[in-house]
Amino acid sequence: HTGGADTVLNRSNRQFNNGIVYLTKLSSLKNNLTFVQSSLGFAPGPGSPMSKISLFQVEPDYFRSGKTMSGISRYLLFSILNPMKSARMLLSITDTLAADGKNNLPPASVIGRSRVFFPLVGSGSARVVSPPISPIKIGGYDMLGLDMGEPGRHFRVPRTWLMKLYGQNIQIDPRLLTAFARNISIISDSQYRSMDAPEFINNLVKGLTNHNLLYSGIYEDGWVSRSALLRLSSNSRDESLIINGFVPLINNPNFRETLVCAIDGRVAKTVSLHVGYFHLNISTNLRSGNHRVYLSFSRFERLPGGDGRPISARVTSIGFRHANR
Repeated sequence: HTGGADTVLNRSNRQFNNGIVYLTKLSSLKNNLTFVQSSLGFAPGPGSPMSKISLFQVEPDYFRSGKTMSGISRYLLFSILNPMKSARMLLSITDTLAADGKNNLPPASVIGRSRVFFPLVGSGSARVVSPPISPIKIGGYDMLGLDMGEPGRHFRVPRTWLMKLYGQNIQIDPRLLTAFARNISIISDSQYRSMDAPEFINNLVKGLTNHNLLYSGIYEDGWVSRSALLRLSSNSRDESLIINGFVPLINNPNFRETLVCAIDGRVAKTVSLHVGYFHLNISTNLRSGNHRVYLSFSRFERLPGGDGRPISARVTSIGFRHANR
């Protein structure tokens, strides 16, 4: 069994999350994914056309010291060893490095006996879980397909110093990517339900590394562009949704935008934001349990200094707590 140091597959299985190779009984592997080459998706190797490679080798994670990630393209096919009923796919990806001025997360879906879509919104990074999915039998094997929903493209590599003077028509990174993946795993429905969503995230940048936080549309440094989604927990009806952050001064000191905050599909607050810090205290009267918090901004600007990412605000902390805390 290949461990988490050598592949982004099955990283939700903590038993095999650190080493490179393990010897284990087949019966001990549940919901174990194995990448399968197909006419639409190859692994790197002799004779593999670059345009068809869909799962690349692991490389250092640009944002997380000591961690790794893998470039992926559109189509990935997997066989599942010892699948369990009511399984779901967990997908942790980032498009922060796309450097295309959009950084949009792709409309990814997983295909088995049916096709189900991931709740992906916004730009930057995400950790999401699909609705339940059943694998399909092909040649006696249980199979699932991951369709990232859009063709791979060249992620631009920033050019500095002499690189700006010569060879700008040469593609530095020849890979066609839809995203970088941090984790692609199959988890049981019970594993999904046991993921303890955080109640309040005091530091969003650090909070994104919490494996129990499901979210979409947040850059690793806390910026949000146009829309974001988080699964957070509330413990009592008298808690409020607290959101702290700021709108940066980039070019226009009179910049204004509208933030719509929805909880479980219902609009909870619409507020006008301007340049500077903001503190939102939104009364909710929610039952205890997990809730989907959706943020939608009406406008965006671009980060300066050659960054170019579209951003609407930086969220520093978010979650449910008593208003007097």
